[in-house]
Amino acid sequence: MRLEAALTLWIDEIEKLIKRAKTNGFLKKGVNARQVAQFVVMAHEGFYGIIKGVNQPRMFEALLSSLKMYFATIEA
Repeated sequence: MRLEAALTLWIDEIEKLIKRAKTNGFLKKGVNARQVAQFVVMAHEGFYGIIKGVNQPRMFEALLSSLKMYFATIEA
């Protein structure tokens, strides 16, 4: 229950930021803020799990690069 609450709060707060970015014209109007927030949290958690599992912190660069490419597709 605590993990669910923490993840939900994290997603909720990112969603607020995504909505603000849309309002300020940084993101495409059709972007679903909730889905973007969920994706960012899932990607973050998934990559950290993999990085810990394979003990290769440099793999974080793949996360950062992939997130940059994703955000480029939703930029206004």
